[in-house]
Formats: sequence, structure tokens, C-alpha cells
Amino acid sequence: MKNNKVVYIKDMKRTNQVIFLNAIFYQKEMSRTELAEFTGLNPATVAVLTKQLLDIKMIVEIWEIMPNSSKKVTKVSLLQINPHGGCICAVSVLSNTITYTLFNMKLEKIEEFIVENSEEIILQQLFENLVENIDLLLANRPKFSKKLLGISISIPREYDDMDRKVLLDTGVSADRMNLDFALGFKYKQPVFIEPTIHSRAIAEYYLGAAKNMEEFIFIDVSEDIQTVVVQKGQIVKMPLVVHSNLGHIIIDRNGPKCSCGQRGCLGVLVTTGAIVKRVKRDLLGEKATLVHELSGGDMNQVNFDMIIRCTNEGDRFIEDIIAKTAEMLCTGIFNMMALLNINNVVIDGKVGRLTNFSHALAEAWGKHILFQKERSCVLVTSLPQEEVNIGNGAIVLRNYLETGFIEDKLAAYDNTYRKYKYK
Repeated sequence: MKNNKVVYIKDMKRTNQVIFLNAIFYQKEMSRTELAEFTGLNPATVAVLTKQLLDIKMIVEIWEIMPNSSKKVTKVSLLQINPHGGCICAVSVLSNTITYTLFNMKLEKIEEFIVENSEEIILQQLFENLVENIDLLLANRPKFSKKLLGISISIPREYDDMDRKVLLDTGVSADRMNLDFALGFKYKQPVFIEPTIHSRAIAEYYLGAAKNMEEFIFIDVSEDIQTVVVQKGQIVKMPLVVHSNLGHIIIDRNGPKCSCGQRGCLGVLVTTGAIVKRVKRDLLGEKATLVHELSGGDMNQVNFDMIIRCTNEGDRFIEDIIAKTAEMLCTGIFNMMALLNINNVVIDGKVGRLTNFSHALAEAWGKHILFQKERSCVLVTSLPQEEVNIGNGAIVLRNYLETGFIEDKLAAYDNTYRKYKYK
């Protein structure tokens, strides 16, 4: 017997609110007519939602002067998320620095500062740093601190294997709690702790090369390869990505041996370590190069920082190696596209940010007929690393827009709404 799922009117209303708010958030500003066309909601529903959300100051209405066909001007009403409806605290933790940013609800920066992070990874020390500086960030903007919607923190992979519990003095006793729970206990707001790659991928969606792409694969090529999939501004936990390392896609069966036991995996051919090994190997017969001059011919002195310097100064020897790396990465990207059925890719990480890597990748992609997949797009990030907190802010704001806070606000504002709210 087929089970029919029951959909309640209040659930439909909530779904409509989410669709409505997300449309305004993503498009920045929209007219009522545009909202009806974009969301598929009928004009009457758009009108009701607009009035409700204007009443609780969740959105604001602005007027824009636009010319029309008769050479006259027309005032057009546009709806925006109310930037002063709340604030978001976003924190980006890196190995040497921590960036603290306060955003309004349009993800515009209100306040930001950077502090040093200890090179020695101690979670308790990180927790104390977070509390001290989040307090300072909110104290600098006391009007906004009363409207805190949530906190999002991106943490690099160095913290992955650590015990996430910290000691918190609750005033009654000292208890060991998970980092997110301890911060949530202190600030009485939702706290999200995400891997750095998640926040960077979402930031790319809002500000970078993938701005407003419906879906894309985000690939970090550094010491190893990390991959996430973004759809409509959210990280999608696809089983193929979560339960497997796409860095182990084989692209050369006669290539070097990988730690997984296979040969020619993408991860042993295009990462920072692979590039350094290739430079050391090929340098033996090349003396008229900048890298040979800097290393004094000592292979042990060659490292990735030296390679970065050589690419910045236009060393042809290094540029050729980067071009070969780009070709191998293209093969891996093509395989990922085929596996995931996603045509858009954004590259980031230490390798992706090498000078001229973007040009080398574009040349490699255009060179082979194999890679000319219909409507495919491969881009290298254009977003500065320090903008990762945009992704953290978006994580909090999306959660805020999609939780049940609106019903509580409407109930407090409108007695009629509360009277007829059935459970």
C-alpha cells in the first residue's frame, strides 16, 4: 500500500517563506512581479508574504527610478533583505592567523580584525582566543551585538584529528563540551563549525568565479586534493564525494605509486609535493634556471615556496612543469565531471593560485577534443583567501532564513496569526 505524505498548511506557508526570502537574498533585490516569476508563487501569495515580512522588518522596500518606453520615468518598488535586521559573527581560522568579521544581513562587513594564531595547535587555547576576540568584535559594535543571529567558524584540516572538547566554566561547574556547544552555551545563539574548504566554496558562490552558478565542483589542490560539490549555495554531501577521495582517480597507470597502492593517481601527479618532486627530477639536466640558481644545485633546498618565487619571476623551466601539471589536472577534472554529472569546476588551493596557472589550465582544456564537453566551464578562483568569511556568514544567514524564527516573530506581532496557528 502506498503511503501518502500529509502536507499541512502551516508547512506550505513556511516553505513559501523560505523560497521567497532565499530568492531575495540571492538576487539582492527584486520587484513583486519578478519574485512571482522567479519563485513560481502566485502574485496573491507574494503580496501576503511581502506584507508579513515588511511588518516584522525582515525585508525593506526601496524605490528605484527607471526610464520607460515613453521617455518618462517610473518609480519601481524593489524588496531587499533588511540589512539592519541582525548581525553575523564569522571566524576564519588559519594556521598563523584568525580573522574575525561582523556582517549585517546583506553580508556587508561591519567590523573586521585579524589576530595571530599559535603555530602549536591547542584546542583549548583556540577556544579562549575565540571567546576573547568575539567579545571584542561585538563590543566594538554594541548596537549590532544585541541582534546576533549566529556564529560560524571555519577550521582547517590540521584540527580534524583533535578531540573537539574544551573545558568551559558554566558558573556552576567546569564541564568538557564540544567546541560548538561550548560557544553556543556562552553566546546563546547557533554556532556552526565547518571545514575551511566548505566556507571557501560557498564564498566562491557569492563573490568569486562561481558567482551564482547553479552547481559546481570545488577542488582544492594543495598538499593533497579536497573536493566538495555546491548546489544553490549549499554544500551537498554526495556519497561519492563524502565516502571516497577523488584524488585517487587514476589518470596514468604507469605513473608513480600512490599511498593507496595504485599507480598514477591524480593526487601524486598534481599536488604541491608532486610538483616539487618533478622539479627536482628535471632539474638535474637544467642548470640555466632560476630555481637552480636559488637552490645552488642542492636538490634538498628545493621546496614549494621556491617554486612560487620562480613562477612569479617567470622562470620558463618552472612554467613548463606547471603546464604539464595543468594537463594532468584537466584529465582528472574530466573524469570528475563524468562521475558527478556536473559541468562546472572551480580550482583553488596552493597549486591553483600559482602565477599563470589559470592560463596554463585554459590552454590545456582547449587543447584536447576529449575535454570539450558541452557547456563545461573550468575556472581558477578569483577570490582572495581572506574573503572566506563571506562563506561563513552565508552559512549562518541561510540557516536563519530557513528556521522557524518567522513564525515566532509573526505570532508576537499579530494576534490574529497567533489565534489561528494550529499545531
